[in-house]
Amino acid sequence: MKNKRNSNIEMLRIICMICIIIHHSFVHSGITVYYDNILIEIIKMLGPISNNIFILITGYYMVNYKTKKLNIIKLIFETIFYSYSILIINVLILKKVNSYMIIKSIFPILTNSEWFITGYLLLYLSITIINRLLENISEKEHKKMIIFGIIVFSILPTIELLNSYFSIYIWLIFLYIVGAFIGKYKEKYNELIKKGWIVFLLSIVNLVFIINQNKEELSILTEYLPKQLSAEEVEEIVKGIVAETGATSIKEMGMVMKSAKEKIGASADGKMISEAVKKILA
Repeated sequence: MKNKRNSNIEMLRIICMICIIIHHSFVHSGITVYYDNILIEIIKMLGPISNNIFILITGYYMVNYKTKKLNIIKLIFETIFYSYSILIINVLILKKVNSYMIIKSIFPILTNSEWFITGYLLLYLSITIINRLLENISEKEHKKMIIFGIIVFSILPTIELLNSYFSIYIWLIFLYIVGAFIGKYKEKYNELIKKGWIVFLLSIVNLVFIINQNKEELSILTEYLPKQLSAEEVEEIVKGIVAETGATSIKEMGMVMKSAKEKIGASADGKMISEAVKKILA
């Protein structure tokens, strides 16, 4: 039996789209770096929360549907189209481009340039297998799977346990399974689901409140930490190391990374350093 389209869920989907646009407009414009208040913290959370809701909705509907090859092809071509369009704008108008950006733009899915698209595509390719698994387990087993997932993929990583293995793909599968449970047993748990949304919203409000309350303590701690370098400053340091070592290709990334980490220390995170090295050696 197929799930009929629900106007409330479709409205939720539209709200999520608006939230993602707001999130990207603020986060990627750099505004969040210069302003620091409770509204900014809410905006920062809008994107991840909306992405999670999208996958829950996917599970809600797709648990009773079969995937279509045409949808996969359409998603791939849409991603490539927008990636190429942005690259052309960067080359012809903004004139901000390098070999690393070109590679990521030409192969946006393989290079994980758009992490959500890559993760969603992998999930979509897995839906048939996941649905077959869910068809052959009981409601009780489905519940146990969700409880296990909450503990392993949410609670434990939050307290810095078992978080090194975590991946976007695994998380999207877990969210799909949760959404599928809601879709399969929606009649039975209709009231509980409604109450769940209330608890969810209250949890978000509470989380924002906790973040805001701890900002003073965090600002005191940061005074004792090394000054954090900007991406541009890290790139300048990496350029100097590349010149000193004579590195000329990405094959020598390990050597450059080692020197960069020794020189920069705790003044920048490893991801920023890695991105700078890839960009310069590409």
